[in-house]
Amino acid sequence: MCDTGFTPGRVIKQRLEECELAQYLEVLCFSDEVGVPKPGHEIFAKALAELGARPPEALHVGDLKRTDIAGAHDIGMHAIRFRGVHNDKTDATEAETVIDRHEQILEVLGLD
Repeated sequence: MCDTGFTPGRVIKQRLEECELAQYLEVLCFSDEVGVPKPGHEIFAKALAELGARPPEALHVGDLKRTDIAGAHDIGMHAIRFRGVHNDKTDATEAETVIDRHEQILEVLGLD
């Protein structure tokens, strides 16, 4: 899931292809294509539906408390906040887990 404020989803898809990352992603949901940005339920629901998952079975990793974490929690998903590039210090609700490196996702899930 990605909010597309300045760069449309079609451009992000192109960049993912160019960087050879798209092949690792099963579902791509962009706010400009769904019509609703995070924390709106629609973008989370679309991703879950395309993955065939229910909210309690899913984990959203994001960097912003107000949109990523709140949106995931509002729909019933688990959330991890990534602060490796930007540390959101707002007073908004915090994720269950906060990580600094992407590799830590595997540790949190017990897959390391």
